[in-house]
Amino acid sequence: MKKSTLALSIAAALGGLGMAGNALAVTSFAPSAAGSLVLNADGRGHQLVFPYFTAQNGNATLMTITNTDTVNGKLVKVRFRGAANSDDLYDFQVALSPGDVWTAAVTKDATTGAAMLATADKSCTVPAVVNGAFNTQRVDGKSAAQTLEGYVEVINMADIPPLASTTPATTAASSLFTAIKHVKGVAPCTATEIAAKLGTDDTAANLIARGMAAPTTGLTGDWIILNQNTTAAWSGSATALEVRNAGVAAAGNLVFWPQTTGTPAGFTANFADNVYTADPLLVTGVVATQNYDLPDMSTPYAGATTANAQADATTAALAVTSISNQYATESIINGVTDILFSQPMRRYSAAVNYTSTTLTDANGNTLTVPFATSGTRAQAIYRGASDAGLTST
Repeated sequence: MKKSTLALSIAAALGGLGMAGNALAVTSFAPSAAGSLVLNADGRGHQLVFPYFTAQNGNATLMTITNTDTVNGKLVKVRFRGAANSDDLYDFQVALSPGDVWTAAVTKDATTGAAMLATADKSCTVPAVVNGAFNTQRVDGKSAAQTLEGYVEVINMADIPPLASTTPATTAASSLFTAIKHVKGVAPCTATEIAAKLGTDDTAANLIARGMAAPTTGLTGDWIILNQNTTAAWSGSATALEVRNAGVAAAGNLVFWPQTTGTPAGFTANFADNVYTADPLLVTGVVATQNYDLPDMSTPYAGATTANAQADATTAALAVTSISNQYATESIINGVTDILFSQPMRRYSAAVNYTSTTLTDANGNTLTVPFATSGTRAQAIYRGASDAGLTST
């Protein structure tokens, strides 16, 4: 592991850190999830954070996502973010059967020099094939090296229950559930069914009619980093966030968007638009928001009506004020101990704009930004607490 850049991928001690029609604004979801996202020390929840992955210096990262729910399937968003600026490197959806385990490995692609994902898992994904090199289009200098380390966020967008839910009295089997449910170890992954049910956005009521339901708890995750040169290994469990109401696990907001390109319907890139996300680069239009950018960890999921509020609440749930750990320094084993800090919410407070030298808000006000330079790394963009938009501090 490269100690000098571990700090850049820092689960979160600092504040705040991607498809939908207007009818999908989370404030109109029914039911609106009560309660809040809290850290679950048992490692099970609605959202997971894998604090670190690396494919540099001979390292490979193996990860598993498990659906411990033995009744409902889970439609899960998986997003790899870069260490330097939390840029989206690679994202896709996984449809987990009840009791399903999805596995994958991240290594360095010898051809492109970028990180790449490889999996032989039989669970359904959108797109159908997720093996491939990570994307360099959003990282600094479009450098492959920028994709080699970071962290992973996992969000249960919706449950996929076994019975259709168009009315409470419905007892017919859900065709979406049938399409993603493993049979003798292999899910059918019926292409026409998945395209019809997961290919476009819609109202919450119509998404429920398609076979989705408000997301419940049940996700767990584990990771291991293996160095292929020295046989050294590091491992751990994903950090879990769970929706709870009065101390009991509850449902979150249904936050499905299709895994497609194009601007989410109803999304307006300006400083005040934080309905879907609090990501400063997305809400200001510095990065053109695509359907696949949503949901993220700031999308209102429980107990929040705006993305800014959700980002702040999730940041508070993950924040720590002290840490303790064991360490080894014995020379006989070349003992060196690294302690990794991860900041999965920092993107929703500040992000570096690689390309622009000026930024003007919806009212025509030009921001005074720190860190202005003469190169392409022009400025850091901060999310302000005011509805008026972003401010620099």
